Amino acid sequence: MGEAKRRKERLRRLGLVLPTVQVRRPDGGPLSKADAHRIAVAYEERLTAVHESGHAVGAFLMAPGMGHKPSEAVAEVKLDARCVFEDGSISDNEHGGTCKADIMPRDLRAVFNRVVSEGKAITVPTVDVERWVLAEMFHYLAGPYAEAKLCDLPFDQVLKGNSGKDDLLRILNESRPLGWPDDETRKRIDETASKVREKLDTPAIWAGLLAIADALIERRTLTGADAYSIYAAAFARDPGLETASRQEPA
Repeated sequence: MGEAKRRKERLRRLGLVLPTVQVRRPDGGPLSKADAHRIAVAYEERLTAVHESGHAVGAFLMAPGMGHKPSEAVAEVKLDARCVFEDGSISDNEHGGTCKADIMPRDLRAVFNRVVSEGKAITVPTVDVERWVLAEMFHYLAGPYAEAKLCDLPFDQVLKGNSGKDDLLRILNESRPLGWPDDETRKRIDETASKVREKLDTPAIWAGLLAIADALIERRTLTGADAYSIYAAAFARDPGLETASRQEPA
């Protein structure tokens, strides 16, 4: 089964209204093809907005441990046009959204990029390269996990699917300097995914993430400062969770 067909089947399982499925309006009448297509587009945008908001929140959570301010960890979160065809399939040729984030200060980023380009754990005084890699891994996994949580799907299904494959490739590339064998990489991904799950399942953090997604759908583009303000506002309603949310996973 091709990727487009798998995506279509996934949306069908989620109960998404597709023109090939007999779905009725609240008054009992059938949906028009145009209405069904609009619903498909809206649902795909919701998935993408939550995915990119997950990356943003992952950056907010990891930045303090990297010596960076959470409010400066994201430059922009953007929701792009996404092509959903009339049969319910989604184009694989377009990115549905982007989150431009950097969990490290600029001077540390330059060193980290050198480590990745060298392809080995070069000696960097006072810097724990493995800590960097795991922080980046958390940030990358937070997007697919948020999407999986929204859809009540297995995390691996989203991570290895079309919407998570780029995140997985970045993880594999950035962990290369550590020379982990495949089973160790898989173990670290599983361990980090558990930490992502623990954080994003915290009610205030999840509420903040969904608030970013809602604003992203409405405005299409958010500055990092705007995204952080929206996220932080969740804790004004539940300040008891603020301290816990800012702790870096061990």
